Amino acid sequence: MRKVTVYSKPGCHLCDIAKERVLNVQKKIPFDLEIVDIRGTQALFDRYCEKVPVVAVAEEEVFIFRVSEKQLARKLLGRPA
Repeated sequence: MRKVTVYSKPGCHLCDIAKERVLNVQKKIPFDLEIVDIRGTQALFDRYCEKVPVVAVAEEEVFIFRVSEKQLARKLLGRPA
């Protein structure tokens, strides 16, 4: 099963929207989901501080700031965007 990771931080409006969109896709296409608070480690915070939310599929960063449900679904199904 594919894994989707959402890198986010509390108080981030775009992060909340991204998580909602990812969850909408998960209702249709099953995948493992990990939500990562970038404040968990200094390395994550340094890497993503100004970029969140970031959504990665199988460790490939696919979306930064905004998530398209349609493009995420296509990526998970192995179809071209």
